[in-house]
Amino acid sequence: MMNSLLRFFAFSMLLASCSVERKVANRLSTDTDGLAVMLISTDQIYSDQMTFPEVEGWEDLSVEQQDSVRLSSSRVVKDLSAQQYLNIFRQSYTKELGRYGIKIFSDSDLAAFQSWEGNAWLVNLAQIEVLEQQEIVRDEELVNGTLYTYDLQINTVNIASWFEVARINAASDNSMEVLFASYDLTDDYHGYFTQNFITGEVGYNLQTDTLNIEKFYNAVAFLGRLYAGYTFDYILNIRLNEQVENDKRSGRYFRYDPYRRFLFSTDRDRFVPLTED
Repeated sequence: MMNSLLRFFAFSMLLASCSVERKVANRLSTDTDGLAVMLISTDQIYSDQMTFPEVEGWEDLSVEQQDSVRLSSSRVVKDLSAQQYLNIFRQSYTKELGRYGIKIFSDSDLAAFQSWEGNAWLVNLAQIEVLEQQEIVRDEELVNGTLYTYDLQINTVNIASWFEVARINAASDNSMEVLFASYDLTDDYHGYFTQNFITGEVGYNLQTDTLNIEKFYNAVAFLGRLYAGYTFDYILNIRLNEQVENDKRSGRYFRYDPYRRFLFSTDRDRFVPLTED
């Protein structure tokens, strides 16, 4: 009986803590008066085509010639413009972050940003890597007791981003933190096995919408919106930690959807902080 009462008491305390935490998080989600963000960024992007094409006499080519051949075989990297990438990202990022009610400063408004009397955050998109390669994806299906396989060669692009985030006018000492995010793009493809009912021959039908630079830039615009949300959520959780005592924090990381005005918790859909050993 005593053990049951203790468990009930502990559970009640946990619910009370979670209730306080969520209540404060809900309030902070819409209480954005005085919040400001300035986005700055690198003007360079590291990019590479990682797949070595099958070219006769490859070993006899110089390093420069090999690099040229690899680049010419790419779907995205060969046409990538750092300026266009950053313009698309900035526009998408700042427009989306403004929807959360945050004051947005451009890098030309540095003096006004530094004199901001509210809660000001500097976000530096410090490094971007775009790596393209080809991968083999195996599809398999059991047909009449026989396992058939088909290897698909698809194009993939990984976009890795490192953000340096710091609060510039905090009363306490808050050092800069490095946050990481990664996103993968691939060909859109749909494949399935077929069988000729007369001959019994099994074949494979494949439809591929190949990745290209236009689809890549559409993804960059999406990332601007996504990472704006990640930025807001990062600030939200920092403020939550400051306003809720440690013993009332569950360790949950909260995200906020400004369109549905919905608060939820997540484990993976967020920036990953990179801490030094």
